[in-house]
Amino acid sequence: MAGRILVLGAAGRLGRAAAEAFRDAGWSVTSFVRPGAGRRAARGTIVVEAEQRAAVTEAARDNDVVLHAFNTPFPQWQRLALQHLYATIDAAEATGATLIFPGNLYNYGAGMPEVLDETIPMRPTSRKGVLRETMEQRLREASDRGVRTVIVRAGDFFGSGRGSWFDLVITKELGSSRITYPGPLDVVHEWAYLPDLAATLVRIAERRA
Repeated sequence: MAGRILVLGAAGRLGRAAAEAFRDAGWSVTSFVRPGAGRRAARGTIVVEAEQRAAVTEAARDNDVVLHAFNTPFPQWQRLALQHLYATIDAAEATGATLIFPGNLYNYGAGMPEVLDETIPMRPTSRKGVLRETMEQRLREASDRGVRTVIVRAGDFFGSGRGSWFDLVITKELGSSRITYPGPLDVVHEWAYLPDLAATLVRIAERRA
């Protein structure tokens, strides 16, 4: 069942992949990007270049789903991550849209088990983990107020362009038949193939009720 989706941060790696996947599935897609980044948005989508919080809510009007895909650089997480999330929550709450949020693994901490489900407690052991736990607490509060909220949790991205340590470190010399792994080979690490993750977001949005 196709609908209308607002992709926040649609010039980033996840945002663009998601926008393309929803577009190809027949959805009407609005790509929200910062000023000057419109050229990096997916073709065949409605591009909105803005950065004001009110502009997010305005762009969300008449949309069924809002995808939080803001690509906040690591050094700016403390300053911007919660601001971006609050803008997303405001938009979903004001318009009645379903909010989809890409969760990661930081909030489970260094002692996390190899298999995670919704019953595993969050015990962050890093500053980024504490921040991500706080973000998900704000999402829980929004859900308790009636905002339909879905968290899709995944590991580090690879595929659909460059920008993760998979391509920047591990496979950067693949053409010379050389790979580099920055750590013990017996330590479990989770990866998410980005086209698969984007397709999963579409399937979840179609079943959001």
